[in-house]
Amino acid sequence: MTRESQIGQGLLTLSLSPDRENVNQALEQVHVFFVDTDGLPERAKEAFTFTLDQQLDLMAAAAERGCSLVVLSTDHSLEFYTTDRDRCVALRPVMQALANRVRLMSSLGRTRTLQLFGPAAARTLFNHAASLRSPIPLGRTSASSIHRAAAFSAANAALGPTLASLFRAAANVARRVRQETSLDVRNVGESIREVETFAAGRIVEEELAIWQAQEAEIQSATNDLPESANLVSPSFSSPEPVSEVRLRIGTSIKPRISYILEPKTASSSQ
Repeated sequence: MTRESQIGQGLLTLSLSPDRENVNQALEQVHVFFVDTDGLPERAKEAFTFTLDQQLDLMAAAAERGCSLVVLSTDHSLEFYTTDRDRCVALRPVMQALANRVRLMSSLGRTRTLQLFGPAAARTLFNHAASLRSPIPLGRTSASSIHRAAAFSAANAALGPTLASLFRAAANVARRVRQETSLDVRNVGESIREVETFAAGRIVEEELAIWQAQEAEIQSATNDLPESANLVSPSFSSPEPVSEVRLRIGTSIKPRISYILEPKTASSSQ
């Protein structure tokens, strides 16, 4: 499969609503492992560079183990998005690859790394989408780069409902900042840019609140479902090897953020 077809397949997956049988996975807390490459010598930055094939291999390895992973590379960081449930398994090949590089260049061992959870991890991605700075050095990451990273993950079946929801929300941030501010306009005065940056920050916080509210709504809906143990036939109560059974949940759950790439068109009043 070509790189172009992988992106297309990934974007198609992104446009679909989360599969209800995977709703429990959507309740996982977002996690990002952040490698800060800002200020490193060029040789060190090159050592931390993961080629596209290497990124795809990492995401494919996570998918084979039933885990989610998105690799996002910026000018000043290398970021691995996953969930709290998946991080130990999904990030193991990442840690091994980084450890091998540190052995070859011992100075890399002093590179700063961070692990962010929940809203802090989501805000990092949203700040990327809005091209905002934060206490963590953020490179100017275009919305297309965020789409591309999520699409490759989806094409490798490594996106998962939680990260799909997160990256849809990031796409919405990018769209709103582009439509509601002048940050992308050249030759904008410093005072106007400062005001527009404040507006972009407000958009980030609004979309973060919306995303968290949707996650809480799914959590509430799932808590109302009967326990899976009560759905299992008593005939299986005798001792036997443990196995996982995927149950299709026939409940009505509102779809998540539907926006992916194109802005929503307002319906005209008749």
